[in-house]
Parts: sequence; C-alpha cells; structure tokens
Amino acid sequence: MLDPQVQQFLLMIDRAAEDYGSPLPVDLEALKSDAELTTITAALLELAADEGFAEFLAGEPGENDQVEIEISGPGPVVEEDYDFAGRM
Repeated sequence: MLDPQVQQFLLMIDRAAEDYGSPLPVDLEALKSDAELTTITAALLELAADEGFAEFLAGEPGENDQVEIEISGPGPVVEEDYDFAGRM
C-alpha cells in the first residue's frame, strides 16, 4: 500500500495528465504490483520531459484559448411586506 501523500500526488498528476490529453497508462485504483508502479514512473518521466505539459501546469493561456464566465445572481428578488415594528 502506498503512503497517502504519494497516493494524493499521483491522483493529482493523473487528473492533470488526463486534462492535458495524456492520461497515465495504469488505473490508480487498480495499482497492485511493482510492474504497474514502474509503468506509471515511466509515464511520469515522459510527462516531466514534455514542455507542453509544464506550460499546461503553469496555467498560461494559449493564443486561441478563450474563457467564458457566466455570472448569475441568487435569483429573483421577492419583496415581502413585513411589519417589524408591529412585531415588537
């Protein structure tokens, strides 16, 4: 069994690699042997050598990247007539 911090690190890298389009070759939930860990290590070394992955992790937007932001409020405002003074 892997250390929990190592598991967390691998899960974060796995998600980032998937988002980048180069997922790890082994499902981390099915990690059972040293051979699978060696396969993951090789994939991590390839990702580390990939300059595009480093730029992806840095979060620098590309020239054609567009971000759409939708702002929504809490919903329609309903005014209520309430007599605070009459309550006292």
